[in-house]
Amino acid sequence: NIMQDCLDNQIQTVLYIPYFDGDYWPIMIENYIEKLDQEDRRKQEVEDLDDPIESEHPAFFVIRFHNEIPSHPAVNDINDLIECDLMDTGNVFLSFACDKNYEFSSLRRAKFSTMGLLYELHTSTTEKFIYSCNTCRQQCDIRYHCTICEDFDLCEKCYNMKPKHEHNMERPIS
Repeated sequence: NIMQDCLDNQIQTVLYIPYFDGDYWPIMIENYIEKLDQEDRRKQEVEDLDDPIESEHPAFFVIRFHNEIPSHPAVNDINDLIECDLMDTGNVFLSFACDKNYEFSSLRRAKFSTMGLLYELHTSTTEKFIYSCNTCRQQCDIRYHCTICEDFDLCEKCYNMKPKHEHNMERPIS
C-alpha cells in the first residue's frame, strides 16, 4: 500500500516516493501533472485576455436601460403543445424559411413571414388523411380505429351499433 508506506516513512513530497517503470502510480502522477499544466495554461490565457480589457477599461461604459428586471407572473397556458417537425431544430426552421423566401428584415416582411409560418403550423397539425368507415363506407369525421387490425376504422354511428367489432377500438385524438 503506497499510502501506508508514505505515512510510515514520513514522506513529505512526491519526489521521495519510490517507483518502478510501468507502475500505475507514476503514470497517474504524470497524468495529474499534465492536467495541472493544462489548467495553468488556460488560466494564463484567460488572464492574457483580461489584459487588453483592463488597459482600455476607462473607455468602456455600461448603459442600463432598465433599473431591474421586472418579474412577471408565470404563464398558465391551457392550450395543447403543437407537435411540428418545423420547430424541431433551428436548422430545419432556417431551411424552411429560406425555401419559402421568408424574411424578417422589415416589419412588413416579418408580418407576412409570420402569417405564413402560422399557416404552416396550422396545416401541419390538421389531418391530411380522409378516413372512411369500413362498415357503411361513409367519410368519418369522428372515427374509431381498431388496435389489432391493420386498417379498420368505424364512424361513430357504426361504432355505437351492435354487433360490435371483436377487437378493442380507440378514438385517435386529432
